[in-house]
Amino acid sequence: ERDAAEDDLQTTCFVCNLDRFTLDQKGSGFDPHILHEHNPRWYFFFLLHVKSRPKSKLTGQEAYVLEKVWPTDPRHSRSYHWFPRSKTLSLVEEEDVEDVAGRVIARVEELEARVGTTESKMLSAISDLQNAVNTITGARGHSAERNHAPGRTRSQSQSPHVLALPARSPIEVSLSVSPAVDVEPPLNA
Repeated sequence: ERDAAEDDLQTTCFVCNLDRFTLDQKGSGFDPHILHEHNPRWYFFFLLHVKSRPKSKLTGQEAYVLEKVWPTDPRHSRSYHWFPRSKTLSLVEEEDVEDVAGRVIARVEELEARVGTTESKMLSAISDLQNAVNTITGARGHSAERNHAPGRTRSQSQSPHVLALPARSPIEVSLSVSPAVDVEPPLNA
């Protein structure tokens, strides 16, 4: 019986109950695991610390463990559910390839929908802006003929104009309008 207990300590983690094979294959290895992650001495010293420290100085986690291991209410029995049973941070869980692929496909579809929505909003805004520019260009073209100063070129006679977009867009764009050239909004607006 004693040999079986010693053998169990050599092949199974005392804290999380994972076997040597699992930790060697999917984790950081059995020996590093019991030395650095689930060292039984650390848990023992932690319990001594929790038991000996005044309750007013315990953190929330320490108070929780104290109440589980040494319950103040006699109706409750000791509980060790706070131990990480069959869990460790270094254990790599193998996920089903189909599950991972399904999540990736769903995420890609979601992103494609968002890009499509953004693209249609941008195209609508560009169309609205182009219509506003065409309206100003057309109005400016008619008044430019009357306001052209002799001895100056048309581009010297014209001054920059501020284009106020429809009420749904708070953007204002400064444009230099020249009737001889198609006007496009500046890219840095």
